[in-house]
Amino acid sequence: MELIYLIFNCAYLLTNYQLRVAAIAAIGYGYMGLICLTLFSSLWLLRWLVELTQHHTIALDPRQLSMLFGLGTIATFWVYSPSPSDREIQRHDFPELFSSIDELSVKLNTPKVHHVLVNYDFNAAISQISQLGWCGWQRNYLLIGLPLLQSLTPLQFTATLAHELGHLSNHDSIFTGYILRVRQIWEQLEIDSNLVVFQWFFRWYEPLIKAYSFVSIRDREYAADALAKRMTSPEIAASDLIQTYIYQYYLQEDFSRQLDRQAQSSETPPPDVVTQMLAALRQPLDPQTAQIWLNLILA
Repeated sequence: MELIYLIFNCAYLLTNYQLRVAAIAAIGYGYMGLICLTLFSSLWLLRWLVELTQHHTIALDPRQLSMLFGLGTIATFWVYSPSPSDREIQRHDFPELFSSIDELSVKLNTPKVHHVLVNYDFNAAISQISQLGWCGWQRNYLLIGLPLLQSLTPLQFTATLAHELGHLSNHDSIFTGYILRVRQIWEQLEIDSNLVVFQWFFRWYEPLIKAYSFVSIRDREYAADALAKRMTSPEIAASDLIQTYIYQYYLQEDFSRQLDRQAQSSETPPPDVVTQMLAALRQPLDPQTAQIWLNLILA
């Protein structure tokens, strides 16, 4: 009986939490709707004032009014999301990589990855860039950091790919996507728009939606990890995560200090930082040191 009570209590808390997060996200969408309604009302008020001062009725076709309203709304809520500026790679240059992406995309039932880019970050990511602002038409970018690629085995990198593509998969939470979209819209509006009505609302809304949606965002990462495990194996997915965190710690705590010492002993910065980094990532780490770092990370 205690187990049944615990299950029902957890289900109630989860449902209650999701309802609260959905309500807070709805506030973000609702505020945008309120601004749209205000714009529409302003058009009618402007028409009424012109009729009142000019003493004649303005014959305005409803379709023209709708068009004006639509243009005003788009101009107000237009968010510009620049495409990543990293180097794009092509299928004919790296056929094995694109073959792996295609295979995982089919298995995970993901939309098309339109662009694959490489950079010098120790990271991999999926980025969805809207071509029409908040109106949609997403383009999917897969970003791959060369240092990360250098530190992983092919099977571990497959787990990383599966994790990132899992964020595009139909298996990914629709509810979490709903939360993420409103967060991204308002973050972009805060950057692109100087309107007081946006700045004032964002200062109140941004910490609220981030705090309440934290669990959903983490759940999204766990779901992507589960897909990575399913596409490879639990052992490979786990070793991928461990390897990534250990080498990230190595770059922050060890390699960066080596660069600092080089910079202090020379009048000019080291000219081959990336080359040194990639060479260092090719070398195996001392097992005892790696275990110490892993324990620090887990703590």
